[in-house]
Amino acid sequence: MSGADDAQARLKWWVRLTCWVNFQLVVSTFEISDPPLMLFREREQKTRKMSTHHRTRSLQGQAS
Repeated sequence: MSGADDAQARLKWWVRLTCWVNFQLVVSTFEISDPPLMLFREREQKTRKMSTHHRTRSLQGQAS
């Protein structure tokens, strides 16, 4: 019987932890203000441009 109680306690703890983590994630996403988001998008665009630039350069290198 104690084994079942232990498993139940562990399950309750896991559920509580998961709920808390989900809550923290939701809170952090709602707390994100526009400037960091803009910076993130800007950085994403820069990396995308760089990757496409690198791709075209490697293609040109193969052609020559």
